[in-house]
Amino acid sequence: MQNQLLTRALLPVAGLLLAAQASAQDPMVVTIDAAASQWQWNGTWQLGLLSGTLVPNPSNTFELSGDFHVLITPGANPISTGQMVAGGTALVQPDLSATVPNPIPLLPDLAVADLTNLTFEFTSPPFAIAANGDFSTDVTMNVLSGNLIVTPSGGTTTITNLTGIMGAPVAVTGNVLQTALNIHIDSPQTGAINFTDPGTGVTGDVFLVGNLVGDHDCPGPTNTCANPANSSGMGGTVSMLGSTRIQDQDLTLVASNLPPGEFAFFVASPSQGFVPFPAGGQGNLCLGTPFARYQTLVGAISPAGEYQIDVDITAIPMTPPVAVMPGEQWYFQCWHRDSNPTPTSNLSDVLVVTFCP
Repeated sequence: MQNQLLTRALLPVAGLLLAAQASAQDPMVVTIDAAASQWQWNGTWQLGLLSGTLVPNPSNTFELSGDFHVLITPGANPISTGQMVAGGTALVQPDLSATVPNPIPLLPDLAVADLTNLTFEFTSPPFAIAANGDFSTDVTMNVLSGNLIVTPSGGTTTITNLTGIMGAPVAVTGNVLQTALNIHIDSPQTGAINFTDPGTGVTGDVFLVGNLVGDHDCPGPTNTCANPANSSGMGGTVSMLGSTRIQDQDLTLVASNLPPGEFAFFVASPSQGFVPFPAGGQGNLCLGTPFARYQTLVGAISPAGEYQIDVDITAIPMTPPVAVMPGEQWYFQCWHRDSNPTPTSNLSDVLVVTFCP
């Protein structure tokens, strides 16, 4: 008899909660530590049979700011693999400037070359990460924006757009360190920019050497999408116990301020949405498709107005079940029956959880 009651209780929302495959993993955004990401540069130039070394002016040092993007996979280490992917923007500060010296002594410099508004992204193939966090891979520096401005002695200034220049893959090493909810990445890098100035015919290479250092801090859980009060006189709310680190495998969802004695279950999604008064109930469903339904964990709300479940983050009940990946954001909401004052249903607010390795 109880199973029949549960089945009837779930029917109004069953059609709304259609399970499907979760979305692709989102990369972690790693914020570059500008103070630690110090770089040096030098270069060479050639004009016909003439060639020489670019002379940095006033300095051959710069730093990077901005971010880069990394996909990581949890494992026994607790991080097993990584990959630098497109999407980040690393800004060179300050702009680079150099003179093209005249190979004939005492004669004026041939030109002044400036690299302005130079930004990069870093990409790599997937790479293994050892138990101590060490890794090695091939990294490519791609120019997202930048201008080469060449002002020849006594000539006309030319501006060349460097956007789209792709460097050759360079073998690098590095380390990934996790402490609490922080991921720290430190990797020495090298790269090169090849250029041709159409005005003077000068060709050249700019070589870059430095450290790519950054951090990803996992945010704590937050709540959104408050719903109308249920018959308890308050709106339901969701919190969590345990950890958002995948390696800990310790996550408990707790829904509070619910009507005691009614049935409830959790739903989850990797995206947000908005469906007002689903199936004629009270409250708003604030999850996007696809949904995960914890129907096998349907239970009665306690006399204190609470309902909780332990979440297996290796098998979110999609079709087929999916494992949570580092950097993903999941949304959890509690649906429950109610009499307010006639038989109906309602929903809690939404708990937003971002997962770390």
